[in-house]
Amino acid sequence: MGKYRRVMLNTNIFCRPFDDLKDPIIKNESIFAEKIFDLAENKKVEIFTSDILYAELNLISDQRKRDIIFNEIETISQKRINISDEVHDLAAELTDFVGDYSDSLHIAFAAISGCDCLISCDKQLIKNRIKIESFLISKDLELAILTPEEFIKSFD
Repeated sequence: MGKYRRVMLNTNIFCRPFDDLKDPIIKNESIFAEKIFDLAENKKVEIFTSDILYAELNLISDQRKRDIIFNEIETISQKRINISDEVHDLAAELTDFVGDYSDSLHIAFAAISGCDCLISCDKQLIKNRIKIESFLISKDLELAILTPEEFIKSFD
């Protein structure tokens, strides 16, 4: 059984199967994203969603893609976390480490909701995860930031 049970997925995880699968890195990330969806469908992990996920997905112009992703979310997610002052304040502090406010919100939602990890394909988040995770520990919050492949390998 995996070390990480309560999981939040960055928007790019849900979108990865629709990206350019001719790119070997993206194809690999897509394969691992699908494995995460399978784990969730089989109730081996709990998937949490957030207001920022829904806000970002609503920006997808392709209605068919958006509908498929929302259907996947309805199938695999257990709990939606709503914005709060606590999430907002933490995201504002995280922006120094992360740079992008939307990514800061993803991290804040995951950390505040008690998720074990945030799974992302975002190279900048992965690059800065040691700083981000250390900062969260200083706030008495623990959250791992993992790639889809790292998550699946930790689960085996």
